[in-house]
Amino acid sequence: MKVLQRLSAAAAAAIVFTGVGALAPAVASASGGPIFTVMNTSETLPDGVWFRYAPHTADTSAVTGLGVYMNEQVQLECYAWGDAVGPYGNQLWYYVLNLTRPVNDGSTNQGYLNAHYINDGQLANQVDAGVPACGAAPQPVNPSYNRTAAVDWALANAQDPQGSGSLCTWFVSEALWAGGMPRTSTWTTGTYAATWVQGLVSYLRANYSVSWTDITRDLATNAVPAAEPGDIIVYNWNDGGTPYDHMAFVVDIAPGQYPEVAEWGQFNFLTHPWYKLVNPSSPYVKRGWTYSALNHEWLQVEHHGMQAYLLHINGGYFAGSY
Repeated sequence: MKVLQRLSAAAAAAIVFTGVGALAPAVASASGGPIFTVMNTSETLPDGVWFRYAPHTADTSAVTGLGVYMNEQVQLECYAWGDAVGPYGNQLWYYVLNLTRPVNDGSTNQGYLNAHYINDGQLANQVDAGVPACGAAPQPVNPSYNRTAAVDWALANAQDPQGSGSLCTWFVSEALWAGGMPRTSTWTTGTYAATWVQGLVSYLRANYSVSWTDITRDLATNAVPAAEPGDIIVYNWNDGGTPYDHMAFVVDIAPGQYPEVAEWGQFNFLTHPWYKLVNPSSPYVKRGWTYSALNHEWLQVEHHGMQAYLLHINGGYFAGSY
């Protein structure tokens, strides 16, 4: 089995950290292919294997971090045949996306990786089921999602009367519908998916190509390089309640890769119980994703031990100013 294969010192020296590739322009990303943990990345120290821009060991361009490190996960997008790697002469290469670190220094962290480094349990030179050959016509990801229209709706309606102080999921749902995502019997007025944070998170992850990333550590720096206008940030206030307490809609990226969000339902239930509010309106259109524009302090100060997640909607398109 390939999980037992090891590179000889000479072979490892030819592969590990000899370079990294830029994006392969003919290959689509975010394919929704199978996901595996990498292996054999520490055969030559220091740990790590750089991506290639073609299935050949020499096709490299050294960029630190553009590749994989121990225990990271990759998504297989397509396969190609190229140079042999490892004692079993594995000539199978996959074009992959690093899901653990999808962005490296502002660039998408993807490229060709020999199957020797992918812990899929396959024999050498055996293609994983469902992975197409590279060069096949890619299918568009979420092709109907108009990020610009969704953002425009969110900005235009951020200060509308909310009806109550607990309509964050409804606000995000309305923005997504404005962006072209269709209502369904499961996701429409009055449904769990349209009114509860957990409901919409589960619905989108089950029915659309999305990426879910824990960005709690980014609270310290504010920067979320993978975020785009039209994405969603989900919060857990660590108050002992549900796993997810709030969501906000990304409407802009400020300098320093700092997402700005619009939202409803931002009123703290302890100081502004929803049943005491009558058609509350937001005093702001947008805020920095780590900042409480109501209380004028950092969210992590207001909610000790809080967590945050980026729900990135893969694909879609921008129109107009974006």
